[in-house]
Amino acid sequence: MRKTVTVFCASDPTGSKAEEYLEMARSFGEMLADAGLVCLNGGGGGMMQALSEGAHHAGGEVRLVGLTEDPPPHNCHDGVVYEDALRNRQHRLIVGGDAYVAMPGGLGTALEVLDVASRMVLGELDGKPPVICIGAFWHHLKGHLAMAIEDGLINGNATNEIIFVDTPQEAMVLLKQHLSD
Repeated sequence: MRKTVTVFCASDPTGSKAEEYLEMARSFGEMLADAGLVCLNGGGGGMMQALSEGAHHAGGEVRLVGLTEDPPPHNCHDGVVYEDALRNRQHRLIVGGDAYVAMPGGLGTALEVLDVASRMVLGELDGKPPVICIGAFWHHLKGHLAMAIEDGLINGNATNEIIFVDTPQEAMVLLKQHLSD
């Protein structure tokens, strides 16, 4: 059975880095397909669509978890399931993954990263590798967590559940290590 990587990312980047982020997502989708990994994401537009297109066009399998019964804005997928609430969609994305990657995104993406890390700390996702956050975008979260540890607000072990890398290529190296049988 092929391993599934849940990817959290922005639905609609519009800022000055939008094209860079879209290309990052498209390229990462291709890498997932080339590695024989199933891509699972939220099925929206923007980076989620670019990710799906990259994986699909490279011959990979793409699964989506939509938030409403509205069809995804693209046909680059092998199946979609729908959830009626954000928390239900997030839960399905998390339990459906064998590993997790976060690319730049908004509040929903940050919530997903912290939810995965929290579930790992609580032992709900035993045996699954830490969530991998790609890019300088996540440096502020890394600093925030370091401050929370320094101030005694969280246990230092909590940061073992999140790995920060600079590039999608670094993320793929870690995924391959973590998901090898």
